[in-house]
Amino acid sequence: MTAQHIARAKLDSLRSSANDLNAEEIIDQLNKIAVIGVSERDFPTTITTLNFLGNFYTTANNFSKVDSVISVALAIAQDTSKISDVTLSSVLNNAAIVERRKGNLKYANQLLLEAIEIEKTRRGDLYELGILYHNIAGNYRLYGDYNSALEFTVEALKSFIKALQVVDEDDKVARELGLIDEYYLLALSYQDVKEYPKAIEILEEGLSYANQCTNKVTRNYKGAAKIDDSQYNESTIKLIYGIAENYLALRKPEVAKIYIQQLKMLQKRTSYLLLENP
Repeated sequence: MTAQHIARAKLDSLRSSANDLNAEEIIDQLNKIAVIGVSERDFPTTITTLNFLGNFYTTANNFSKVDSVISVALAIAQDTSKISDVTLSSVLNNAAIVERRKGNLKYANQLLLEAIEIEKTRRGDLYELGILYHNIAGNYRLYGDYNSALEFTVEALKSFIKALQVVDEDDKVARELGLIDEYYLLALSYQDVKEYPKAIEILEEGLSYANQCTNKVTRNYKGAAKIDDSQYNESTIKLIYGIAENYLALRKPEVAKIYIQQLKMLQKRTSYLLLENP
């Protein structure tokens, strides 16, 4: 076995034994694997390892370490042609998140646009493409370019909808919740440019989809093991609140009041309180 294969084998072994280790032990092992990967020029394994390290440091709120490992991963990725497009796209996205946290929104968007072109060319997982659109839309929203935020949020929603047509059951709930939240964010984008009727239309579409998901959970698991639908309820509460808010912006308090009443009823079934006193 070559040293290059040793790095990959150690990473695979760590993945299978991670549940038996604490965070510090995992981080220590990942750092050792990264050193092996760099010394033997196993760039794909090195970058994957650094991405894992970045995730653990993020969980530990050690952002200086996150910045360090992701910066190294990006430098390696941009300096070699021996990595896959999906790996490069992932690194660019992680680096963009780092730059966003540092306030470098324009550079973050440059990285995301590069990742978007890679994902569009390779025609990979549309959900991953949707995440990139989602992230760049958030950046544009942060520095007040609401029209660009709207444009990319529309693309994110389209990607998430298409991605749900081919999805594993293990990923389905998370992706459904992601789609519901994207409806909400798209409505916010229309609200930012004062297109309140369009915002309401999008929120109603999102609410209809959220209700379908909740009903499906209830129907599929009735009489079986109880499934927690609180996450769907939380997303539904945000959508209903958004509808009420937009009707208030349109100076239609009597209509907004109907949705506020729906909020009151739904909040009785969940611990998620968007309004303390709706």
